[in-house]
Amino acid sequence: MPQLVVTVLVAEQVRLTLDNELYKLDLYKNCFIDDLNSFNFRKYCINTFGVYIQNDDMSMFNVTKSTLPNNVKIENTTTDYVKKHMYDLLQENNYNLFLSGGIDSENIANILLECNVKFTPVIVSYSHKNQVLNDYDISYAFKFCKKNNLTPKIIDLDIIDFFSKGTFRKYAFDYGCVSPQFAPILHAFEKIDGNIIYSGHQKIFTNLFYNCRTKNKSLHEVIEEYDYNGDYKNDVNFMEKNPGFFVFDKFLKQRNDNSISDFYNFNTDMSLTSTNNLLQNTDVSYDEILGYNSWKIKNNEITWAQDWKDSQMGNTNQRQFKHRRLKANKYNFKYKNLYKPNNLFAEPRPKYTGFEGIKKFYSDKYIGKDLLLKQFDKYFRETLTNAVDTTVNAPGMVVNYILREK
Repeated sequence: MPQLVVTVLVAEQVRLTLDNELYKLDLYKNCFIDDLNSFNFRKYCINTFGVYIQNDDMSMFNVTKSTLPNNVKIENTTTDYVKKHMYDLLQENNYNLFLSGGIDSENIANILLECNVKFTPVIVSYSHKNQVLNDYDISYAFKFCKKNNLTPKIIDLDIIDFFSKGTFRKYAFDYGCVSPQFAPILHAFEKIDGNIIYSGHQKIFTNLFYNCRTKNKSLHEVIEEYDYNGDYKNDVNFMEKNPGFFVFDKFLKQRNDNSISDFYNFNTDMSLTSTNNLLQNTDVSYDEILGYNSWKIKNNEITWAQDWKDSQMGNTNQRQFKHRRLKANKYNFKYKNLYKPNNLFAEPRPKYTGFEGIKKFYSDKYIGKDLLLKQFDKYFRETLTNAVDTTVNAPGMVVNYILREK
């Protein structure tokens, strides 16, 4: 069996069981991974970054499980999958789709339009004293609605009051949200009466992808014969969303309706369809798809988030340039390899979060020029982190294991 060295960046994580899909386990206690007869990523984590852990009782391991159905349904594109397997659900539930101005949510809107599914676009405007602070971002959403004759539902949120009056703290206490950028989205969810769609992130099963590429076999063939063999490339899926994003799953699940928190990963079959599309329509390598999700393997050593760490090195101008280039490279990869092959052609645009104007507001108000716009996070991200029970020095990474349906 290959020897693996794991090097990770250490970050604070919330001690919170978010839902049945994300397991935040005590790193030093046995868990279901120990019984899988697979490559045990947890044990390698203990061996390699245990040196960083100061308090064993506060050490957590983040893992998700995916169930591989006995009869998989893999279509050519995400749109094809929605047409054949999700149309009735979507048509019957009159969904509210949050349009952020980015290509993820706009491509979902394109899918729904292609499938003739009725939906209501929702646009969240962050304003203060008659000034819209995210106009540069949501302008794309308004243009899309106008072009397609859609009437959006607009949620106008005084974002400065939301933070200055401490409203954002509620989402830390109630849902374990440690991101100031996620808290107002959860607040906007509460303003919606009805089912919600939130875009989420596409999942590619890197272990199945690896087997298809190396064995020159189809995804169906690989799935049919798939089993653990002790090789981390075969046993572990390294493409899972960051733990912080599971707060949307938790929030929407508690609504007890038909809301969808992660559209592109609605189920395993949807993720398999994305995996197959990438295999069939691109020449992307295993190493490249790992790199897109901030993993890197070299000489049997795997690192996570090293690219982001490297982007923070150097003087202010160097950090700005490297950080923007890294974000642009990941954005371009997503557009070229995950969306275009799926016939999803939302127009590429600058990569925004919608919070640039808000960060500048606080920077200008309190300290003047802040080229990296760090002060907003200093005031509010740290407040959220301190408001919940956190796991200090636990890794921010998540790995995924595939289990067969029984």
